[in-house]
Amino acid sequence: MSFTIYFDEDSQDADLIRILRARGLTVSSVNEQGMQRRHDDEQLALAAEKGWVLFTFNVSDFCRINSEWLQAGRSHARIIIGFQQRFQLGELAGRIVHIERALSAEEMKNRLEFLSNW
Repeated sequence: MSFTIYFDEDSQDADLIRILRARGLTVSSVNEQGMQRRHDDEQLALAAEKGWVLFTFNVSDFCRINSEWLQAGRSHARIIIGFQQRFQLGELAGRIVHIERALSAEEMKNRLEFLSNW
């Protein structure tokens, strides 16, 4: 199963995006979508509208937003939260690829995943 990973402003790293694209993943970013300086809720709304998985390093805001969305009955494809200082780029990319290959779109729906669990 293949999906698009949408990198928010906190997580968009040109080298990581290049590595993922080289490994065959479809990736988009805040800059490519013209969504700079937009609220995190707007970032998730765009990703949800397009069926994209949102990738972020912003733990506190997206944990809160995920809870608010689920309580309100709103749906998204998935949120993946990474830890910027915890992994090297190659390991980050490997974990993202592992998620992409392990779960179907239906299994990913409305989930919040911590990259450190993969």
